[in-house]
Amino acid sequence: VCKSNHPVKIVPITPNAPYRENTRVISSFYIKNQSYDDYTPSSNLKVKFTVYDETKKYQVYSATKNVIVPARDKNLVSFDWYVPNRIACMLTLRLSTAVRCITPFHG
Repeated sequence: VCKSNHPVKIVPITPNAPYRENTRVISSFYIKNQSYDDYTPSSNLKVKFTVYDETKKYQVYSATKNVIVPARDKNLVSFDWYVPNRIACMLTLRLSTAVRCITPFHG
């Protein structure tokens, strides 16, 4: 099992207005690197954003991006997506991270 010994923290940025149906919106997050090591392009840090319709139990949108984050700093990641009709108040937004390990961490 490959685990990162340098976890990142995901901090959502509060939207400036409620999401409206039939509207393209941007959901933004800070990815905070709490370690003393940089996440560079070769680190392959990926952030996956998923929107679920909780009433109908299906995925509305999903996207994955590679991100870089300097040591002891943060970086902004945002996702542009469309809010479907009649479900704006029933959506769940999820963000997760994954790091490709070059050397497995044992701990």
